[in-house]
Amino acid sequence: MKKVIVISTSLRPGSNSHAMAELFAKGAEAAGHQVEFVSLRGKEIKFREVYLLTTAAENEEFVPKRAEGGLTGWIDCYGKSSLKGHIFCGGVGGPKEIAGNAKLQEAYELGKQV
Repeated sequence: MKKVIVISTSLRPGSNSHAMAELFAKGAEAAGHQVEFVSLRGKEIKFREVYLLTTAAENEEFVPKRAEGGLTGWIDCYGKSSLKGHIFCGGVGGPKEIAGNAKLQEAYELGKQV
């Protein structure tokens, strides 16, 4: 069993990104892992595998690449850590617009694989 830490960074109620993070967490729990949501503020966290789940109103190819590029720079500060997966769902701008999108199931399945 792995300990899986899920960090949701969205501040909006009904956030599409948070919906994807929740399904990822449920998938990891279904696989038998211990899951917790945390904030990195003021904590020393040692982690190895990082999964990025992002949503945006825009659907252009550069959008997920920018998010991944920023995160990769941060991950590089932790020598034993690496980006293991990235799911991007574009075209979802409004709150709860992601409902019924296949990317939610993809997030769930990825969570089960961690």
